[in-house]
Amino acid sequence: MQINSFAPTKELLEDYKNGLSEQEYETRYREQINKLSDIYSFFKIMAKQAKGRDILLLCYEKKSAFCHRHILSDIIYERYGYRIQEL
Repeated sequence: MQINSFAPTKELLEDYKNGLSEQEYETRYREQINKLSDIYSFFKIMAKQAKGRDILLLCYEKKSAFCHRHILSDIIYERYGYRIQEL
């Protein structure tokens, strides 16, 4: 199953490629995520659908590269106290 709810918008990615700073990218990405009503409930639904299988959040950036997955991980920790493990 592929769900793109946490992917940055096309516009945000294009702006970043055209020189948007990492700080502004993070601000805009956090605004995007804040529009989602409840991340915790969303993950609970995903966990139920996964039926005991692992849930994987994936993107194309290298592990050490600036990326939305790091910001999302921080948001989940800040809001719910869960650490996301990076593989």
